[in-house]
Amino acid sequence: MQTSATFADVCMAGIYIYIIYGVYLCVQVINWLCTEGEDHLRRHVTVADNLRGIQAQQVEFTKFRSVAEVGI
Repeated sequence: MQTSATFADVCMAGIYIYIIYGVYLCVQVINWLCTEGEDHLRRHVTVADNLRGIQAQQVEFTKFRSVAEVGI
């Protein structure tokens, strides 16, 4: 005898998949931070004290974000 999945069953399955994928992404981010991200973050510990320095940091941070997104 076959029973069809109810709407609640389908929703719960979707929620479980969403949670598992979220945990996977968190693990990927932590792994990246532990391997490659630390060097990038170390460069952004302090904030520049002039406009030119802040703009340079902004460019570097944009590069950092791109590397982080690709690394994940």
